[in-house]
Amino acid sequence: MDLSGNQLRSIPDSIGQLSKLEGMDISRNQLRSIPDSIGKLSKLEGMYLFGNQLRSIPDSIGQLSKLQRMHLSKNQLSSIPDSIGQLSKLEIMDLSENQLRSIN
Repeated sequence: MDLSGNQLRSIPDSIGQLSKLEGMDISRNQLRSIPDSIGKLSKLEGMYLFGNQLRSIPDSIGQLSKLQRMHLSKNQLSSIPDSIGQLSKLEIMDLSENQLRSIN
């Protein structure tokens, strides 16, 4: 799914119903948050959310057991949830150009 370069301000909770979704590019929009339902995307391998205004990531992100690539650069993140540690298949995680103060 490619919705990059638009002016989206939110993602509907119903995104969690896209059970076969493997890739999601919603980069370069105006998102401030991600719904908890994102954790239901059990087949998701690539998530591109760079260039938004994200301030937080939901704990449910740790449920994305097949996630290999996560690009969250150029947002406003000040922390990342501990549940990220559950992403055993994660190979690439880009958190550059955020406002991170610590990583646990």
